[in-house]
Amino acid sequence: MAESRRSEFVKRLSTVGVGPRESIHVLLGGIVYDIREQAIKKRFSEEEMEAVIEFHDEAEDLWRDTMVSDPPLDPHEIVARLQKLLNACTGPLGQYEARLEHGLRSAERFERKREEG
Repeated sequence: MAESRRSEFVKRLSTVGVGPRESIHVLLGGIVYDIREQAIKKRFSEEEMEAVIEFHDEAEDLWRDTMVSDPPLDPHEIVARLQKLLNACTGPLGQYEARLEHGLRSAERFERKREEG
C-alpha cells in the first residue's frame, strides 16, 4: 500500500516538475518571503531600506520569471540575474549570500547541461 502511494505521489510530482529551474524558484521564493517578513518586523534600518527594496524587487522578478515566462527564461539569463543579486549582497543582504551562491552553482550546472544537450 505504501509503495503505491509513493508511486502516485511521484507521478503527481512529475507533472509539476522537479529540477534546477524549480529549485532556483523555491530558493528565490524563500529569500523574497524572508525579506518581507524581516521588513514587517522592522529588522532593517531606514537607511538600509532602499537597497533592501531594490534587492527584493529584483529577486521577486526573477522568482516569477523563472517559472512563468513564456518562453522559459534562458539558463544564461538566470545565471546573469542570480550573479547580479549575489553582487548586491552587502550589508544586511549579506545573509543571503550563501543561499544565492548555492543557487548560482545550480543554475550554472543547468546552463552547462543545456549547452551540452
